Formats: sequence, structure tokens, C-alpha cells
Amino acid sequence: MVGIDEDAPSVVLVAHDGQVFDLGAPGQHLVVFFIEDASGARSIGQAVDFNDHLAGFRQLGVQAVGVGIDRPGLIAGLASAHDLGCPLVSDAERTVCRAFGVVGTRRGRPRAATFMIDRSGLVRRIFADVPPYGHARDVLSEAEVMWGGY
Repeated sequence: MVGIDEDAPSVVLVAHDGQVFDLGAPGQHLVVFFIEDASGARSIGQAVDFNDHLAGFRQLGVQAVGVGIDRPGLIAGLASAHDLGCPLVSDAERTVCRAFGVVGTRRGRPRAATFMIDRSGLVRRIFADVPPYGHARDVLSEAEVMWGGY
């Protein structure tokens, strides 16, 4: 798994809404959260939880991005069905999951984890094996401490 104070993997993500994120040189603070299954209640809860806290992240200049291994259509369907303003990325080839070291043993699904990446591309905080609900609030609190002054 990528470690704290290490460079984030240099991968470019294209979200369901067309936004592009270069994790190696993001130019803004990022919170990258991995979901296990776009149709599972746990992952839906996690995505909705981050979406519910988007205003707080944006106020701090932080962009939250979700990553799942489902096909782009399923990822876009999750975003549409739950009216998510949070960009979601399909990592069907598991490139991003492998780069971050979060590929789990259950059918190769990623472990639910969250990485806080600063604008220069350094990983500043890792949350591993996170719960689906309430976790986004904890990440936002950490972002307020870490990046409250930008």
C-alpha cells in the first residue's frame, strides 16, 4: 500500500462526469476513496456519505473522488441514481487499485480505503478498512485540521 509522505501513484483518472484528475500532480488537495461494489449497500452508503459532505470539502479547496472497479456504466448509474455531485471513476482494469495497494482478496474487489493527497501529490493520510457511514465526516474533520488554511 502507498505510504504516508510518499508520492501518490502517477495515474490519470477520468470521472463519470468527464473531470480529469492527475493523482501524481493534482494541483489541488484530493480525497480519493475506494468503493468495493457500485451496486452494494456499503459502497452506495460510502459514496452518498462523501457526497453529503461535498460542500465542506469544497470550502477547504479539497476535491473528493470515488474509485470503483465496476464498468463505467455501473459507476455512472450509481452517480445518477443517487444524484451524486462527487465524481466517481471506473477502474475496471484495477490499475488505480493496484497502484494504491488496495486490491482485496474478495473477488479482487478493493478494500474500502481513503487517501488524502496534498496538491503536490504527496499522500498525507490513509484511512484503511473504513466503515460506510460517518467516515466522510472524519475525513472532513482531518482535512479541516490539515488544510484549513489552504
